[in-house]
Parts: sequence; C-alpha cells; structure tokens
Amino acid sequence: MMKKWCAVLIFVCIGVMVFSGGAFAGNFGVGIRGVGGFAGGTTDSDAKTGKLGFSAGGGVSLEYYFVKIRKMQLGLSTGVEYAYFTYKSETTFTLPPETILTAETNYSYLTVPLTIKGIFQTKKKYDISFEVGPYIGFFLDGKSKNIYNPETPPFTVNGESDLNKDNTEQTEYGIRAAASLVMDLGKNLFFTPGVKLDFGFTDTSKDVPLSPVPSSKDTFWKLSAVAGIVYTLF
Repeated sequence: MMKKWCAVLIFVCIGVMVFSGGAFAGNFGVGIRGVGGFAGGTTDSDAKTGKLGFSAGGGVSLEYYFVKIRKMQLGLSTGVEYAYFTYKSETTFTLPPETILTAETNYSYLTVPLTIKGIFQTKKKYDISFEVGPYIGFFLDGKSKNIYNPETPPFTVNGESDLNKDNTEQTEYGIRAAASLVMDLGKNLFFTPGVKLDFGFTDTSKDVPLSPVPSSKDTFWKLSAVAGIVYTLF
C-alpha cells in the first residue's frame, strides 16, 4: 500500500511540474550537494536490536519555483543521489543452541526524491528553505559481516556475505523532510547548509528460505547534515 501511495505522489508532483510551467512565471535552479550523518533502523522483531551507523553521499538536484505567496516561493525539487550507510544489529534465535548473530552491514542506494519545496524570504542575509515529499531508493550493492555466537557449522558460519536480489529488496520507498539556509554568494550562486531526514517505510530485507534467522520487517532512516551549492538559471 505504501509503495502505491508513494508512486501516486510522485506522479502527481511530476504532473504539476510539467503542466504548471506555462501558467506561472518561475525560477529554475540546479545544484550539487553532499551529505553526512547517522543511519538507524526499525524492525518488527523482538529478537533484533540495532545500533547507530553512519551515512554519506551526494548528488545533483533540480528545483523549480512556480508559485509566489507574499514572502514565500513554492515549487518542486527532484534529483539523483548516491547514498551509502552502515548499520549494526544483533539477533537472538534458537537453533538450538541459543545463538546471537552480530551483523555489520553496509548498503548503497541510488535515490530519486521528488519533494514540495519552499523558500521563505527574510530580511536577513539568508532565506529559509524547507522541503517534504516521497523518494524511491534503488539498491546497488552491499555486504554483511556476520558473527555467530556460538558458531554452528554448517548451519551458521562466520564470515562476509554479499547483499543481492535474493536477500535484499531492490527498491525502497520513504518520505524525506529537510530544512536549510539559503545564502546568496552573488552571480546567481547560493550556498545551502541544512539538515535532512530520510525515513523508509518499506521492508529492505527478503526472507531467506531455510535460514535459521527469524524473518522480520526491517526499515531504515538517515539523519544527515547537508551542504550544497545552487545555481539559478532564470
């Protein structure tokens, strides 16, 4: 259900961006930005706990503002971003004997957001920007370092394993919320430091047949500091 709603929101935003251009005079900008921060997860399994990891990445963005209401401009933003993050989890299960799996996992995604974006103009040296909307993440690759205590070959074997289409969902859907300052550098250039939260709603892991590890629904979130440069074309 969440996948369908995210897809509907994205198509609605695309339609607004395409068909509103002739009705409103707007500003169009392109940008680059880098991010770095923390990554965490949620699960529906009582047998699993997690610890904070880190996240990093960057990409390019497009933004178009087509509505102006007093001191506020409203529009849409999209782009393509690379996201890398790590996560550490512990899962307890009975083989027997009772076993604790400690997994240190890293993930790489190509993320495409499509958000409603606004800029509130102030009388200071900076304006305030905010954005909210859905995103789609396309899984690229990842690895998991697994340590079982105790190790019980051939059922549980310590070592590193690849994440792939057999054990990892290939798409992730979620919601993005972000806020930043917009500082005028002159010559249509703007510096945009801020913060960003990506909160995933869909399961990222697949249940592996005959695996001793119990199945669960696992989602991820990333809280990042953002630094970007935007160039306004018109």
